[in-house]
Order: sequence, then structure tokens, then C-alpha cells
Amino acid sequence: MKIGSRTLKTAAAAGIAMLISETIHLDYYVFAAIIAILSIQETRKKSFRASYERVMASLIAIGMGALMFTLLGYSPATLTLYFVMFIPLVQQLKLQDGMITSVVILTHLYTEGRFSLDLFVNELLLIAIGVGVGLVVNMYMPTLDKEIRAHQGQYRPGPRRSLL
Repeated sequence: MKIGSRTLKTAAAAGIAMLISETIHLDYYVFAAIIAILSIQETRKKSFRASYERVMASLIAIGMGALMFTLLGYSPATLTLYFVMFIPLVQQLKLQDGMITSVVILTHLYTEGRFSLDLFVNELLLIAIGVGVGLVVNMYMPTLDKEIRAHQGQYRPGPRRSLL
């Protein structure tokens, strides 16, 4: 069995993010590991873009969720209405990579059945730790960026030929 650099990055990021989150006694600390895993992408550029989408979509999720649950109650009907509104919004804003993270954040709010400053800070820290560790690990561990650029530089398209 071959273990590549991306596998090592992913495992390291997940373990570090979970350790940090558990050490500072965050609720749902395992979620930081999931965010870190999702933050490891093939290239650094993709990692930054995916991380940005996760953070922005999660902030929208927290705001919308808190508002809707406070006004309409913590019920399956409110959750359904939330998804009807949230999913198209995330797609329109081109934040699709943040969808899963946002849904998990929202389930934390729903499970708690309340919105508080403590819960808000907990969720922000989970996101920051997961994304932060994922980005740091991806930046400082070996990557395939240079190999990809080398292969791109070798590609020389030939003249176009008509098939007719």
C-alpha cells in the first residue's frame, strides 16, 4: 500500500485540528478534524478557494440559522425552510465548497436548541481551527504544485487541423 503526501497532509491536519479543539474544550471538537480534511486540496490555490468558501458559507449559515430558529422556532419545518432558502443562496454566491461545513454548523445550532454567544464562539473557533490547520499543513508539507506547473510548461499544442 502506497501512502502519498496528500494522505499524510490530510491525516496530520485532522489530528492536529482535533487535538487543538479538544484541548481547549470546544463542543463538537471532532468537527474541526472534518473541516481540516475538507481543506486539503490538490493545490494550494484550490485549498485557499475552498477554505474561503467554507468560512463564508458557514458565517451565512450561522447568521441565517440563528435568525430563523429564533423567529420561527427549532423545528423540522424551520429547518426545511432554511434549506430552501440557503442552498440557492450558496449556489448563487458560488460558495458550494462550503455547503457541507455549513450544514454541520447548522445541525449544531439545531441540536443545541438555542443560540448563544458561547455557541457562536465555539462554532467560529471550530471553523478557524479546521481551516487554519488545513491551510498551514497544506502550505508547509510537500505539494504537487511544482510538478503540475512543470507539466503545463511542457505542453505545446500543435497546429489546428480541420476535420473536413
